[in-house]
Amino acid sequence: GSLKSRGEALLPLMLASFIFDSLVVPSKIIPSYNKNIGDDQLGFDAAVSAIGLKANVSEADHPLLCEGTRRQRGDLTLTLLVSYKDDPERLAKIMDKLLDKDIHQMCKTPLLPNYYTCNSRSWTGTRDTSAAAGQ
Repeated sequence: GSLKSRGEALLPLMLASFIFDSLVVPSKIIPSYNKNIGDDQLGFDAAVSAIGLKANVSEADHPLLCEGTRRQRGDLTLTLLVSYKDDPERLAKIMDKLLDKDIHQMCKTPLLPNYYTCNSRSWTGTRDTSAAAGQ
């Protein structure tokens, strides 16, 4: 058989989701799961690369395709964010691919991983202040 291109409209989001689910998720659910050394990194890289891809089609001409692509990208992004919520470096890579650098002013430079770490004192102080105000 010959390989035929389906055009620039279809993005490999479902393939990236499958790769991520196959390589990363079993090791998070079953700690004793026997995996290869680079599986986690390979699954992460495939998923992050896929969410950064853009389709070259007009939304006016193909509204259902664009909506489906948006939903698949959102599902994959949500899976990534939940899986790596405690890893600031990976969160920075995900957000760097996800956010449009032309629109978001804070993205003119690459986001630093420590941007996603939370300062427990500032959160505690905020909660204490709001709790005291509510009494």
